[in-house]
Amino acid sequence: QLSYEDSWHKISRINLMLNVSLSETDVLPVEKTDEMIARLRDMRYSPSSLESYMSCPYRFYLRYIKGLSAKKVNDENDIDSQEFGLLVHDAMRILYTPISTLPFDSQQEAIRALINSSQVVEAVNSSFRERFLGGSDGHLEDELGGEILVVRDIVVSYINKNILPYDSERKSFGVVGIEQPINGQLSFPEVGDIQFYGIVDRMDNLWDGRLRIVDYK
Repeated sequence: QLSYEDSWHKISRINLMLNVSLSETDVLPVEKTDEMIARLRDMRYSPSSLESYMSCPYRFYLRYIKGLSAKKVNDENDIDSQEFGLLVHDAMRILYTPISTLPFDSQQEAIRALINSSQVVEAVNSSFRERFLGGSDGHLEDELGGEILVVRDIVVSYINKNILPYDSERKSFGVVGIEQPINGQLSFPEVGDIQFYGIVDRMDNLWDGRLRIVDYK
């Protein structure tokens, strides 16, 4: 939050990761049956599923093979990093969808005009209404708690101070796609054809003909 709201001081961030575990992690073996292998071959893999496997193969097994998932406790005042990202994505979709229809040489001017505008606040508010109020037109200040409103202001600040200024200063691209679904297939010698799918946050055409994939993180 300091990095988004404090423009007067130089803020340095240092991440410290300490391994304080004194116990060894137990390995939980899972026998791969013919049915399981067939299931793995027929699956369509998303980036999230691959990330889940790399992080914890057993968690991947429970979720994608056995169909189990952790129960999420609903707390209207709790927004994790994934949900924060979804709120940013939805607001950017609202802001950039009209811009993607403009000629390339007009897009940067339109992006600059968005910085600190009421359109940013309206887009973020719309994103929060959809998530927390079911898309109703109620006033966020009357319906939501203070912690959620603080997060709303952080999202507005993040877009105004990071995404929009960065894009407005680069004149060599044009936005051509927002939240685009994609799918494809890769062949592996010992496995066969595997299907992959996902959603691209944003697709830009560069002036030299290349296609750029933008992932908001």
